[in-house]
Amino acid sequence: EEETLFAHRFFLSARSCVFAAMFTTDMMESRTGRVEIKDADVNLFKRFLKFIYTGKLDTTARDLDLLVLADK
Repeated sequence: EEETLFAHRFFLSARSCVFAAMFTTDMMESRTGRVEIKDADVNLFKRFLKFIYTGKLDTTARDLDLLVLADK
């Protein structure tokens, strides 16, 4: 499924060195302000964004999908 989620590049960059690199180097993401993630479930990514913004993890210890997404 395809959905557009909005997040501020400041929060993404502050919490992830991968996002920081995307927004501070000469990559397409720094020019467009958009990151396209094709291989992640939208609901899982919403939970990931919630963690980036709040620092609170809304998951159980057995939720490996979220850990795999965070590792990317």
